[in-house]
Amino acid sequence: MSQTSEERQAKRAAYFAAYRAAHREQLKAKASAYYATHREKAKVNNHAYYLAHRDKIRAYVKAWTASHLEQVKASSQAYYLAYREEKRIKRKAYYKANREAIRARAKAHYAAHREEEIAKAKVWREKNREKLRIRSKAWFLANREKVSVRRQAHAAAHPGQQREYNLKRYGMTQADFKAMLEKQGGRCAICGTDKFNCQGPEVDHDHFLDQVRGILCHNCNKAIGHFKENTHTMSVAIDYLDRYSAWWSDQVPPKLIAMLKEESGGRDER
Repeated sequence: MSQTSEERQAKRAAYFAAYRAAHREQLKAKASAYYATHREKAKVNNHAYYLAHRDKIRAYVKAWTASHLEQVKASSQAYYLAYREEKRIKRKAYYKANREAIRARAKAHYAAHREEEIAKAKVWREKNREKLRIRSKAWFLANREKVSVRRQAHAAAHPGQQREYNLKRYGMTQADFKAMLEKQGGRCAICGTDKFNCQGPEVDHDHFLDQVRGILCHNCNKAIGHFKENTHTMSVAIDYLDRYSAWWSDQVPPKLIAMLKEESGGRDER
């Protein structure tokens, strides 16, 4: 009984599969030797074949990957760990050599897929919130000086921009801020100083009610934060200082106390 064309093809495919399985190492060695002596020719032939059968190859690779997902993941992870440093150096060199082209391509892609990219980034941030927090903190601790210099340079180049951004968080404008500071006589609402540091006067707001209370100097604003806005703890701290002040007054001669107060500008040095 004569065989059909499909049967002959299946028989031939089975024969070649069995032959390849039985002579795998021998065939590998032959292919490697041929490629070593005909590298450029092989590259051209392979590229030409890929261009002629691109869709078919992509469909096959996609199907094979889907059916061998765990194997692909394990292989990719092993390859990444084995060549991580080498790949990092190559990527860095490539980026340095093609920086402008890469930036232009990325910018064009983002402009064409803006909403999609924003949605993807939002989902990724939600999934990796803790990872991002740890990484950001570690980077900041390792680059504290660099961050400080960059912030100072930005503040000098864009005066008022940071304050305007911060005021928006409290629902205030520059005019509101100026009016509140003038109402306080241009001074800190707690210590009364008009000598603010380089950061200038700061807005103090109730974190629970999310309402602005007043304008303070940096030290007073930080002090409230360190006390976690707990008035009882602040009262205990005042009592503690008063007790020490009473003891100190009993131990030190009145003339020395008067002299120290005069040198400090009349402040009560506790």
